[in-house]
Amino acid sequence: MLIAHTNLGQANGAGDEKALFQKQITGEAIKAFDETRVARPFTRERVIPHGKSASFLVYGTAKAAYLPRGQKIEGNNNMLHSEIIINIDDVLQSSVKILNIDEAMAYYEVRSEYSKQLGQSLANEEDRNLMQLMCLAGRTNGSQADIKGGSQLSAAGADTDGQTLADMIFNARQIMKEKDVPYNKGEWAFFTTPAMYSLLAMTKDIINKDWGGAGVYADGTVLRIAGFDIVETNHIPTTNITQKTGTNNAYHGDFTNTLGVCVSKGAVGTVRLKDLTVEMTTGDYNIENQAVLIVAKYLQGHGILEPRRAVELLKA
Repeated sequence: MLIAHTNLGQANGAGDEKALFQKQITGEAIKAFDETRVARPFTRERVIPHGKSASFLVYGTAKAAYLPRGQKIEGNNNMLHSEIIINIDDVLQSSVKILNIDEAMAYYEVRSEYSKQLGQSLANEEDRNLMQLMCLAGRTNGSQADIKGGSQLSAAGADTDGQTLADMIFNARQIMKEKDVPYNKGEWAFFTTPAMYSLLAMTKDIINKDWGGAGVYADGTVLRIAGFDIVETNHIPTTNITQKTGTNNAYHGDFTNTLGVCVSKGAVGTVRLKDLTVEMTTGDYNIENQAVLIVAKYLQGHGILEPRRAVELLKA
């Protein structure tokens, strides 16, 4: 006698018995990836269907001139352009193998949590690469005469005094405005470490509503200083980082004195060949491995576009 049973992973009672599990795993990894990364909204992005690199055009600025009476308009600007090439890095992947026997013995479900962590690990690596580039942008010269380079600021006590650090953020704003970096709310950010963020949060003048401050002392939050959204992250580089195998763009440098970086959207860019995808072995277990393999991966690369949009803050 055939006994009916329910396959929880089967769609509409037919087909692959793990189809819904695959979709759930994929959705959870992508959701964790999108929720974890914080640097992407401040970058220019280009998606390519194929190839190993992509170019970004960086434009110079136009100048106005008075027209003498009786003369024709012939064009008074020789517009300069620079081409920035960003390479695609090797495949970045995060994976886990779950043994059949271990999963059978466990009284808890692991695939959901593992898939989230795979997505988070890829998001963290993306943030690390982008923030290292943002700091490097502050050290980069302009690509042509009328496209200005990045800047660095240092001050004694900035790593121990919140007001000194806040003053540097105001100085960074001045520098960027003097370089004609346009201000749009939500497109300027100061990325900094939890230690520096705490210094700012403990500086009451910064969050004092009577001064127009934005933050809550009781919650330890600082929302905005000098037009920059304040973003607390563990991915601001603070050590000497060497080039990683598999990266085809330069993300490395000595960041020993880095406290954070003020950026405007467009300082760095991203070329994406393949967005985040998640794969899981389906059907029967492989006899040799007796395991399920879950792999999350993407193909992309990052590079510096407009260094004038970045100011690296350093301790003296």
